[in-house]
Amino acid sequence: MMRLPMTHDCMGESSRQRPRSFRPWFALLLALCLNHYGGFRGWAPLHAEPPSGPTDLSKPEGHSFHGESFNEGPRQGAELLPGMGKVDFKTSTKSPLAAKFVNQGLAQFHGFWFWESERSFRQAATIDPECAIAYWGMAIANKENDTRASGFIEQALKHLDQASPREQKYIRAWARFLNVTEEKEPEKDKEKEKEKDAAKDAEGSGKEKKNKRKSKPDGRSESDKARDLLTDLEKISLEYPDDIEAKALICFRLWESEHESLKISSRLAVDALIGEILAKEPMHPSHHYRIHLWDGTKGEKALQAAAMCGPSAPGIAHMWHMPGHTYSELKRFHDAVYQQEASARVDHAHMMRARLLPDQIHNFAHNNEWLIRNWIAIGQVEDAISLASNLLSHPRHTKFNKLEGRGSSTFGHDRLIEVLTKYRLWDRALALENSVLLDPDTVESARIDRFQLLTCAAFATGKKESAKNWLAIMTAELRSAEESVARWEETPPTTPDRDQLSEEQKELVAAFKKHEDERKKKLEEAKGSMKKWKRAVAFGNAYQLAAEEKWDEALKSLEEAESKDHGLRAEWLLASGKKEEAVKKADQFVRDHREELLPLAIASYVHWKADEKKSAKVHFEKLQALAYTADLETPLLARLMPLAKELGFDAAWPIKPEQPKDIGERPSLDLLGPARFEPYLAEDWVLEDGSGNVGALKKYRGKPLILIFYLGFGCLHCVEQLQAFEKAASQIRLQGIELAAISSESASSLKSGMEKYDRPLTIPLHADPLQKVFRSYRCFDDFEQIPLHGTFVLDGKGKVLWQDIGFEPFMDVDFVVKETKRQLRLNSEIRP
Repeated sequence: MMRLPMTHDCMGESSRQRPRSFRPWFALLLALCLNHYGGFRGWAPLHAEPPSGPTDLSKPEGHSFHGESFNEGPRQGAELLPGMGKVDFKTSTKSPLAAKFVNQGLAQFHGFWFWESERSFRQAATIDPECAIAYWGMAIANKENDTRASGFIEQALKHLDQASPREQKYIRAWARFLNVTEEKEPEKDKEKEKEKDAAKDAEGSGKEKKNKRKSKPDGRSESDKARDLLTDLEKISLEYPDDIEAKALICFRLWESEHESLKISSRLAVDALIGEILAKEPMHPSHHYRIHLWDGTKGEKALQAAAMCGPSAPGIAHMWHMPGHTYSELKRFHDAVYQQEASARVDHAHMMRARLLPDQIHNFAHNNEWLIRNWIAIGQVEDAISLASNLLSHPRHTKFNKLEGRGSSTFGHDRLIEVLTKYRLWDRALALENSVLLDPDTVESARIDRFQLLTCAAFATGKKESAKNWLAIMTAELRSAEESVARWEETPPTTPDRDQLSEEQKELVAAFKKHEDERKKKLEEAKGSMKKWKRAVAFGNAYQLAAEEKWDEALKSLEEAESKDHGLRAEWLLASGKKEEAVKKADQFVRDHREELLPLAIASYVHWKADEKKSAKVHFEKLQALAYTADLETPLLARLMPLAKELGFDAAWPIKPEQPKDIGERPSLDLLGPARFEPYLAEDWVLEDGSGNVGALKKYRGKPLILIFYLGFGCLHCVEQLQAFEKAASQIRLQGIELAAISSESASSLKSGMEKYDRPLTIPLHADPLQKVFRSYRCFDDFEQIPLHGTFVLDGKGKVLWQDIGFEPFMDVDFVVKETKRQLRLNSEIRP
């Protein structure tokens, strides 16, 4: 059962603690929430007529009738969700339901839930196509995509006459910010553009023209534009003093503008403005902005906001995440862990129910990797390994989760390497040698991490032959990188003065300059690669020397590796007999990582072994107050048991401190959602093919399946996709993977298309003329009532391991096959 939260009162700073009883009104809201979500197996969007106005019926299948901006983003309907926060933005719409979706969209925006914010505003526009502020909402939800935002603002300007004077000011403020004017294209120009588009489509290009943005560069810098928007919002606030949303947007823009070189001159002034909002509505989601305001400057000023942020919008994961910033800054890692785990669980519940890829949600991967870092800080090692592995199991995608970037794959890899290395779980590391979690067929930086981890682990556990083999591989890679640097460092010839050259010579010089720019780029890449391999080899050498008990040389090699692990240095100094230096290095480790468990654990051990019993006791007593959720059987902690006994403690030596009084009301984590993301179960289907036979999903049970949703033989892109998969079909089946496709056309049309099709197809095709299966798999635009392209990977149990839904088919066959094989390996390794 997937559950999302409503505000309720439970205490407990981690999943290992028992909740207190609910207050009656909290219990009522919780019951309403669970009634809304409990046992739901699908998505029930509100359907209405598509937005009115000019549409382009010549668009390729799957493309929006209303322009390029509408192609991207959520195209499945929204519903009113519980726990979205208290926002009351007055609109001119005559539809109470549309007004509710506008309020929900703005609340989601305040919680940085941008994907769902756009969905809510789209739903409002579907219910009331004349609601100009709904298009404005879609624009602000695309704060990192000016092109799409501009397209939505253009739509808002078209409906400006239907908006109230106050709404018009909001729309014009963002139009000015985005450089979009209110000028309309002449009708003749529109006709010409339409004719050009129709001609392109007739040629089978399948491409759509870029939105013609009625914007001009006006000479303003980013900071000028940011300042102008703040001025416009301030004017709205002064003219409409009861509109606290103007104040909230000012607070948002003041924080956002810091990224646009417009620094906040007085944080106390902004804090006072937030205070005005909360004085009128104490549960307004602007608690979020107060945390951002003081993040990294004066965290204790945001403690009240940290207590209120999650409860003010409990259905928005990011609102639980943000207090983690405050608590982490203040070194209150247990409190930070609660917030980040709450955020992860709310996201898990939503994405599994709404059938989204994890990395489609803003900051999802960032929240989870921060949770892992804080678990590492308090010694919850098994949780850290489990969640890092879960992140690595998330579907990869060419848009949402690339091997390099800020997605689940990168963060999961980095945190898994970190926890295994910091806690020196060498046997666990070696057990992953052939695991998909440490897949060697990946980007170079990840390969380097893998070889370094395995080399160090092998030397540390006495597996010298394996270690030497991996060290030899790393050394060979270093030599190759050095040769590459030398090759790209070759001195290029000097170029003559351009004024003395003929036109032909100038063209040659231009070509040379392009080549030279490429050479410099390659040189920098080669230097970066060489540096990484050099550090990895130095780490390997350090562990080899340590294994040979050549401690001075090992420590020198550790310096060459640019290691920041002062704990390891302290232990190697201790092993070399330099007890005084070891104690100083351990103390430095504690100072550099205040209130973290591992430095105190190492310092306790080093002081004890150095016969500094008094100072060992001091460190150990501090450790006791941090270790109450730690995994004590972890080797670096288990070795402290003799010290604990010497000090008079038994195996349960950690001491749980009193609960802080300033944390606010916290729901039980289990009520917020599942602890880990898991693939959802695909809907069953039974459909007729073009020959009158019946096909069903159950026929494919027991085997993995690549399932393609295509928009008939009339869709040229769909035909290209079918051809691409058909070309690889025999090889795909040899790997034990089946293929099937579902068409949006009728069985008779499907049969006719197959008869006319000049190439044989072995992929079974099924007809879904009413698009019921398209809808159940969410390959359907609920706003415009049109089917969408979809590609899915299902395992033998019918669970969806990977998907792509959009206005164009997914064409990278090799990527799909590779990800299918990776997901199947994950099934056998880490999934039940």
